[in-house]
Amino acid sequence: DWSSDVCSSDLTEIQDEILQIGPYKYKVEGIIGLYQLEELLDIRLPVREFDTLNGFLINKIGYIPRQDEDDLTIVHEDVEFKVSKLGENRIEEVIITLPIEKTSTNN
Repeated sequence: DWSSDVCSSDLTEIQDEILQIGPYKYKVEGIIGLYQLEELLDIRLPVREFDTLNGFLINKIGYIPRQDEDDLTIVHEDVEFKVSKLGENRIEEVIITLPIEKTSTNN
């Protein structure tokens, strides 16, 4: 049915924007939607205030980082966001590290 086609194509697009690189680490494009990121990683983000990860992080930093500032790290709700690639007037790539207790199951 058409809804599964839509979901499949949306998931493929999202998978292009996020890549798991370790047990608790993800490489994410700055343009990813904050709502999508919140859903995929099961983390709390200010989805009503910002559309993209890029906009959220620039707001947290307080300015648009220069291209030589690609070692910035922001922590929000125990989740670490490390800027790994900057473009002109935007954050292009971020490494997200989830807290270990967030990813472990409590039995």
